[in-house]
Amino acid sequence: NINYLNIRAGGLTLNAGAALTVDGTITDYNKENGSIVINDGAQVFQKNEGVKASFNMKIINPNNWSEHKDGWQLISSPLLNVETSAFETVGDNNNYDLYKYNGLEELEWRNYKETDEFDEVFESGCAYLASYQEAEMATFTGTLNYETSFSQDFSYSDKDLANFHLVGNPFTFD
Repeated sequence: NINYLNIRAGGLTLNAGAALTVDGTITDYNKENGSIVINDGAQVFQKNEGVKASFNMKIINPNNWSEHKDGWQLISSPLLNVETSAFETVGDNNNYDLYKYNGLEELEWRNYKETDEFDEVFESGCAYLASYQEAEMATFTGTLNYETSFSQDFSYSDKDLANFHLVGNPFTFD
C-alpha cells in the first residue's frame, strides 16, 4: 500500500501473489507504452485515469485440441479498450478460439474467427470463452481500469436456453 507511485525509468513488474494499492496518483514517465507489467496472480488497486499497463494471463491449453473438452477458460480483460484482435497474435495465427455468448438467442455463441459481428474491443465486465492450442500466455496491453465498480446490462428473452450472461472481472485481479 502506497500513497503515490512515480515510475521514471525501467518499469514495475508484479508477479503472482503481489498486490499493489495506490491511494493517490500514479505517474508513469514512460506514458507512450506504459511500464507496468501485471502477471497472472497479481493484483492492482488504483483510481487513476490513463495509466497504461500490460497484463499477462495464463491460458490453460486443451489436452486434446480436436475434442476441446479441456482447456477452455473464461477470460475478461482487466484493461480498458483492449482490441479483441490482440488475442489472435499469441502463438500460431489460427490455433486459438475466442467466443462470446449472446445471451438472448438460443445457443448463440459467436466465434471471433467466423463473424464480423464480434466486438472490436473486449467489453468491460463481459467474460469470453477462450482457448489456445499451444500458447500458454495471453498478453493484453492497454489502460488500467480506474473505476471502482462496473455495470452490465442484462436482457431477457423467452426463447429456450437463452438468458445466459457471462460476467467477467474487469479489474486487474488474478
